[in-house]
Formats: sequence, C-alpha cells, structure tokens
Amino acid sequence: MIGAVAFHILQYVEKSIKSKLLDIGIEYPRTHDIGRLLKLLPDNGLSVKYKWHATALTSLGMSSRYDDTRPRAMDVNDALAFAKDIVAEVSKIRRGP
Repeated sequence: MIGAVAFHILQYVEKSIKSKLLDIGIEYPRTHDIGRLLKLLPDNGLSVKYKWHATALTSLGMSSRYDDTRPRAMDVNDALAFAKDIVAEVSKIRRGP
C-alpha cells in the first residue's frame, strides 16, 4: 500500500509539471524524471532549488513501482511534503509575454 502511495505522489508532481508545461506552450519528453521536467520550466531556479527533492521523489516513486521496493512511511510523508512544495512553486509560474 505504501508503495502505491509513493508512486502516486510522484505522479502528482509529474502531472502538475507537465500540465504547467503544456499551459505555457513547452513540449516535454516522455519521462518520470522530475528534475528533468523542472529544467524545462522557464524559471530554472526551481530545478536547482529542488534538485535533491526531485531526485528523491523520482527514486522513491519509481523504485516502489518497478523494483517492488517498499518505502518506509516516514519516507512517504517526507515525499508528500516535498511534492506539495514543488507543486505550489510550479503553480506560480505564468506564461511569459
């Protein structure tokens, strides 16, 4: 159960970023890599600010889904906090002039 939650946290962030990219007219590759997606956003400071968080979210979400690794509840709680921070920052990005 916790593994499924970890994967869905990853999906929450991934889909939020991809939605923002579409909204501002930027094409993106097929990837689950949060860091790679953050780099595509016009405010590149996010990819630096959340580099560790992006790596942790991607690793936790993918390993729990494809490696059958069972994350600890504490890891999932941290991931949810990271995810909320990233999505809040991404939602502030607006289309340029």
